[in-house]
Amino acid sequence: MAAAIEDPESALHASCVTLRAAGARLLTRAQASGAARNDIDGDDLFALVTSAVLTRTEGDRGTGAPGKG
Repeated sequence: MAAAIEDPESALHASCVTLRAAGARLLTRAQASGAARNDIDGDDLFALVTSAVLTRTEGDRGTGAPGKG
């Protein structure tokens, strides 16, 4: 996903751009209500979510994820 957002030729590019924009809007609302810190932005949130997904995916390959391999 991280690479797809930077590559307009990627089949996932449009979806990734839409996902990042939606996340940024949700983050802005959460920040306005005091539910999220104000020192992060949509890019930080996207990077965090991407990292969490990649970590979980790697764990699912039998490297110690709960209930797996």
